[in-house]
Amino acid sequence: YDIKKVSKMIIDNQPTIMDYVEA
Repeated sequence: YDIKKVSKMIIDNQPTIMDYVEA
C-alpha cells in the first residue's frame, strides 16, 4: 500500500496523529 496516501488520510481524519509521528 502507499504509506504516504494512508498517512495523509489518517492526518486528515486525526490531525493529532501528525504530532504523534513527529514526536
